[in-house]
Amino acid sequence: MKETSCGVLMRSEYTKVGEYEATTDYDIRSNMSPIPDEVVRLLPSVARRENLISDWTWGDHVSRDTTPYSCSDTHVEGSVQMSARYDPSVPRARYRWPKGSL
Repeated sequence: MKETSCGVLMRSEYTKVGEYEATTDYDIRSNMSPIPDEVVRLLPSVARRENLISDWTWGDHVSRDTTPYSCSDTHVEGSVQMSARYDPSVPRARYRWPKGSL
C-alpha cells in the first residue's frame, strides 16, 4: 500500500492485489451515483493496519507504468487507486506550528 496524498479525513491509496476486494453486487453499488460497474474496498485487516476504514468506493485500475503525478513511480500489475477514510477512533498527533512561523 502506498499513500499518495494526505488530507484531514481521507487519503488516496495505491493498493496491490491481495490488499483489496472488488464487487459488482448491485445492492452495494446502488448507493452510488452514477452507479459504477465495480466498487472496491480495502480488506479489513489492511484497513486496521493502516488505521483506515474499509468502505466500498470507486477504484481506478492502474497499469504498470502509469501515474498521474510522477513518471518515476511504477505499480504492480493489478493495482488499484482508491480513497480511504481515516479511522476517527485512532488518536492522531496534533500539528504544532514551528516557533516563529506565525
